[in-house]
Formats: sequence, C-alpha cells, structure tokens
Amino acid sequence: MTERVRQWLRPGPVAFLAAQLFILGLAWQLLQQHCTGTVRLPPQALTAQLLLTSPGGPAHGVPDQALGSGGVEAAVGYPPAASPAAVNGSGVTGPAQPPSASSQQQQHAQQDETQQQHKQQQEQQEQEQQQQQQKQQEQQQQQQPGSTAAPAVTSDLGEWAADPEGLAFRDPQSGCVLHPGGRVDLAHGWDNTSSLPFLFDTASMPTRDTACPHCPKDENPLLCCGVCIFEDRRCSQFYPGEQRSETTAQLLLDRGFPLRAFSPCELFARIRGRTLFFMGDSQTWHFYYSAECFLRGFAPSLQRKPAVPGGDNQKLVTVTWPVVVPPMCLELALGTRVCAVRVDSAENLRKVVLPLLRQRLPSFKDDLMVFNTGLHFETPGAGGKPLGESRLATDLRAFAAWRQQNADSLPKLVWMDTPVQHFTGWDGSYNGGQKPFRCAPLTAWEKGDPTVRAGGKRNMAVADLVPRFADAHLRTWNASIPLWNTHKPDECTHWCSPSAYHLWLHLLNDVLRDGGLGSAVQVPGREGGSGAPQPPAR
Repeated sequence: MTERVRQWLRPGPVAFLAAQLFILGLAWQLLQQHCTGTVRLPPQALTAQLLLTSPGGPAHGVPDQALGSGGVEAAVGYPPAASPAAVNGSGVTGPAQPPSASSQQQQHAQQDETQQQHKQQQEQQEQEQQQQQQKQQEQQQQQQPGSTAAPAVTSDLGEWAADPEGLAFRDPQSGCVLHPGGRVDLAHGWDNTSSLPFLFDTASMPTRDTACPHCPKDENPLLCCGVCIFEDRRCSQFYPGEQRSETTAQLLLDRGFPLRAFSPCELFARIRGRTLFFMGDSQTWHFYYSAECFLRGFAPSLQRKPAVPGGDNQKLVTVTWPVVVPPMCLELALGTRVCAVRVDSAENLRKVVLPLLRQRLPSFKDDLMVFNTGLHFETPGAGGKPLGESRLATDLRAFAAWRQQNADSLPKLVWMDTPVQHFTGWDGSYNGGQKPFRCAPLTAWEKGDPTVRAGGKRNMAVADLVPRFADAHLRTWNASIPLWNTHKPDECTHWCSPSAYHLWLHLLNDVLRDGGLGSAVQVPGREGGSGAPQPPAR
C-alpha cells in the first residue's frame, strides 16, 4: 500500500465529519423512501461522498459552496427544493403530473376558506384590542382631578337621563361619550381616514320603516315622517350609484373641515336643557333636518312633536304655500329640543312668532335660534337702488330696532347667510325661467368678482345690520360655493342630503362654541369659547 493511500485512509477530523454526514444522508434516504416510495440522494450525502472520494478535502466542516442556495436550512437536513420528478397517484416515481381542474378548484376553495378564516380571526383580534384600548382609555379619561372613582358609562338613554351627573352616556349611534360636566370623548377610531364622518354616514341612519311607523296615513308627511328621511331628498335617491354625498364629504375634508371630530355629544352638550330653533325659509327648514338626524341618538323617540301645545302651534303658521306645515320639534333628553318654524320674513318673526313663543315658553329667553330670510325677497340693487334701501334691508332694520327693545326676553340669535345658488347665470342667482335648470360652478367667483366674493347682493345689503340684531353670524356662503353638484335635480337652490345642510351644522357648532353661546363643552383637541353654564333640565 502506497503512502498516498495510507494518507487517504488515515482517520482525522475530515473523515470523521464526512462519516457523520454520510450517515445522516442515509437516514434521510430511508425516511424519504418510507414516505414516498422513491430514493432521492440529498445534498448532504453527495457532500459526504465528495469528502470521502476527493483528495485534499477541507480540514474543517462543509465548505460554504456546498450549502448552495438552500443556506443553513439545506445543510441541516431540510428537504431540498422540488425536483422535476414527483410521486404520481400510484406511488410510483415519475414526471410531475398537472393537477386536474377539480383538484385546482378544491385547492382554491380551501385557500379561500383559510384566508377568510384568517381574516375573521384577525378582525376579531383587532376588535378585541380596540375594545380593550377603549376601556383603558375610558378608565384614564373618566378619572376627574381630585376624584376617586370614574363614572360608569351606559348606552341606555333612559338610565343616563335619570342620573346624568353620576353616569356617562355613550351615544349608540356615533360611539361618542358624554361625561358629567360636559366633557366629550370621541368614538374610538373616529379619525379613521377610510370611513365617512358620522355627519355624512347614511348607512347608520334610520330607514323609513324605523323612522315613520308611528305615522297615520292621513298625517302630513312633513310633520310626521321622518327623522333622517329628508323629505326623500337623499343624494343617493336622486343620484343612485354616483356617491355624491361621499364625494362632498371628502371634498370638505380635503379643504380642511374637521368633520370627523364633530360628534353629536358635543352639539347636544352645547344645547343641553335648551331648545335650538331653526326659523326662516325653506332652506332653514331643511337645515333643521340635518340637526335632528345628527342628534337622533339623544332622542327617546323619533316621533316629532309640536313646538307649543294645543292649538297655539297652528297660530305660529305664517306660510301657507306650497304646503301648510306647523312648527315641529324632535324632543331630546334632559329637556332639550331641536325645532323648526317656517317664517319667510323678519316682519312675521317679530309680529307673530317670537311674541307667541315668548308667551307660551317660560324658558324661551334661555334658548337659541338660527334665523335666515332672503331668497323670498327681490335681489337688492334692482332698478339701480342702493342695497340698503331694498325690502330685505328695510325688513331687517325694523327687526333690529324691535329686538334691541326686547333682547332680555328673547333667545340668543344666530343670523345665517342667505345661501348661495348655482344657476348658470354670472353669480348663480335665479334670473327667471322654468324647470329643468342646469346647475354650474359660479363663473363670477372663479373670476374674482368682488360682489360674489363678499357674499352676493343679499348678504352685502344686510352686513352692517347683522351686529345690531344678531349675537353671532353663521357664514355659509363661501363654504357652500364648491357644492354646485349636489343640488336637487332640475333646480339649483335646495340641496340633497347629506351635503350643504350638514356642513352648515358643523359650522353652526363652531359659531356657538366660538361665540360662547350655549353650554361649555370640553372636547380634547378642539379649541373654542367657554360657553355659559348649563341650564337646569326642564
């Protein structure tokens, strides 16, 4: 035996390692043969053979090149990548057979089912985590300085109304929480950018079957049916499949309106114990619909009630065309209400409506009212007359003098702009003609016309008078300029819902807050005026 052969057979670390790898390779072969009926030589066995048969093999371990693309996993015995040979249905090794159509469908179905189960489990886990986070958040936020126990939270309106200073109320509709003292917590996930603001969320609004089951067949539908029905003027009813409400909400969000941070808890807490009146023409009437719908979670019943009891409610009717609609209200918890009174002129307001309400409602002076009139007057400046000599300005000038004499017995008043229109004329105003009309963006606004940029002639005519008769000014003109595409079909004055009227509600809340009107409310992350103390519940 030559010296070279003796070196090959001499035991050493390389031979010892090679033997170990060879044994592992044989074990792998036996296992694979037992499972599949075929013998496949794994990379480890090949490596061992190379080490035993190649002169001058490495002195320590397996070279990096032997690991190949399988890396460490291949080196420690994980099955190699699939080869062109596969076990066919009879257990005999052969070329891989393509799966049948039925087997593919079964595989896809199993994959879909597995994915669905995984998705459901993930959603359930996320929901549980959110609930746990919300509970922890409530425990932290409910703890008042100097107190030893946080108030319990209930979603039962009756239970909360019986003890509003000892319980917090979670609005089951929006998820916001109203605490004793007027602090508001927004719903968990309120800032989720993939969801609609609650103000525009039609999916959560009651259907006709929910809102109107109490209505008799001979009842005036405007008076009875119903909350969130909007006189069947939803944008989705007028423009099915076009997502106009959703598009409007996103447009407003993109323009910086924080609609998601506006909750029913905040508005209710601001008007708690009071009546919020919407008085004016048909635009103000539809504005009212947005308020009652938004606050529905605080209503014990969706059945509307008269503004004053008995036959006096009919005495408040000053408009008989196109229909006679007596004043109506949605009653909320703790003596709170939102009401609509149709009145098209300041003259009827000061001669009929306000004196009767002051007489019949003992706490009328503590209430709040939004007032607008304008579209039922001719456009100021017609015939070359100065804007201040228009019938609209004359009417409001007389009202300002009367209110100054009776301010102590009247509610705080918010004057609302005469709303913009979107007819195809230069400034969007109605200049005659018959339906159907086509709505369009305001050319004058786009061209920078100073009159339109100042709010149009009707708002310019009364601008100097507003501080004399109003405690605050709700400016809706500029904010509504872009909303030309959500008007009621064939006319360019009234809007479908949710759209402009819901934006105005958001603006109204800010006006009440910044003007210190209504009760004080604390909403984390929102700034504003201090407000007034809450009146006692009626």
